[in-house]
Amino acid sequence: MIEQYLKVLNTDLKFYKDSIKEVSTEIRKEGFSKYPIFVASVFHNELGELILDGQEMGRTYSIMATTLEDLTKKEIIPEDKAAFFKESYKNPDEFACVLMLTTKTQQFVFYPFNAVTTEPSNG
Repeated sequence: MIEQYLKVLNTDLKFYKDSIKEVSTEIRKEGFSKYPIFVASVFHNELGELILDGQEMGRTYSIMATTLEDLTKKEIIPEDKAAFFKESYKNPDEFACVLMLTTKTQQFVFYPFNAVTTEPSNG
């Protein structure tokens, strides 16, 4: 089941990857965070700022931009796990950190910008 969600997410990320990389760079360049996170969700939510509306673009997932700090503040990532998260976080010039949300699962995955594949890295 999760593999099917990941395959659909992969297809959407291939479509979105240039926009996501640009936003990731801006978040870091502007000093908002060293840890940008992109929430990929099949439903709209308040976990980040909507940057790519899946419904408008004919995609399954919408993408919201947020940061480690915001998700810690909202208690999505427990404060005592933030240091571990930082250690596991991959180079944001090469990977998008994505929190995939569906009605069945929630999972962090890292997708390479240079070659988004159907085999995501689980950190």
